[in-house]
Amino acid sequence: MKTTNTHRQRSNETRVRLMRAADDLFRHYGFDDTTLESIANEAGFHVQTLIRHFRTKNDLMLALLEKDLAEFIDFMQSREKSALSRWRDWVEFNARRTDPVQPLAIPEVADYWHRYEAALAHEIAQDMGVDSRTDLRPLLAACMLVGANKHTAHDMTASGRTKNWVADMLNVVDVAVDHFASSLGLDQEPKLDVSGGT
Repeated sequence: MKTTNTHRQRSNETRVRLMRAADDLFRHYGFDDTTLESIANEAGFHVQTLIRHFRTKNDLMLALLEKDLAEFIDFMQSREKSALSRWRDWVEFNARRTDPVQPLAIPEVADYWHRYEAALAHEIAQDMGVDSRTDLRPLLAACMLVGANKHTAHDMTASGRTKNWVADMLNVVDVAVDHFASSLGLDQEPKLDVSGGT
């Protein structure tokens, strides 16, 4: 039994190291330009070790997306402010921790975004005091907020207008959040000026 637990712990530690290496390389070089070999090397393993845990780059990316979604849900559920303000904090956190990258073009990403939007809608619905399964306004707001954010990030990356990445992303978020807070009858906390440190 102890050997099984030790093996499981070692296996989990290996997965974490591989995912961390993949995340760093995907953010720095992009998904398409990162190879399984480079991920294995970055993590300090042979590529066969990586393939035992993740058969493809898509599998690795999906594991990272699942981790990100779980972190987002925890982040939102631990909030002490409105869902829209907390979502703005999440966008800012992610904009600050990564350089602009091209969006992924793997089919499984669509499911991730649907689940992300549903999680945001659930939190907005709580603030509104409605059930997101029967009242579509929180889901519509979440889809439009996330869609506007993704569209802006894509346009900025494609056009090379990323000098003020964080401030520009948050300006778009602020306009969208203000609109939805007002139209859904939600109160908002004041925003911080982010233009200085970017």
